[in-house]
Amino acid sequence: MQIIVANRKQMYRAVTETSDPIDVQGIPRLSLDLTVNSISGTTPQVDAQLQTSDDLETWANVGGVVDRTSTGLELGAILITSTEYGRYVRVQYTLSGTDPLANVTICVNTFAA
Repeated sequence: MQIIVANRKQMYRAVTETSDPIDVQGIPRLSLDLTVNSISGTTPQVDAQLQTSDDLETWANVGGVVDRTSTGLELGAILITSTEYGRYVRVQYTLSGTDPLANVTICVNTFAA
């Protein structure tokens, strides 16, 4: 199943945002997709990072960081198993650079086996 956490989201100026938590209890594997539909500015970059929590209060990074400096898709860039994450995950994503502007789509994919 694909869970869209940001759908063609416009990001203006350097900013960090966080998606709503997703309950992934009982899901054995996850992956993270980052699509940059458009990007401009001076040295712009979009980073996406999965975070995990068991209590919705304390969050820790899990897996690697997915980043893009140009348009395109990082499909399944991070693949993690249930031994690496807790009951909940969310995505923290950042736009950096000078006067950056980007349009992004970010998805968490769940796998039954």
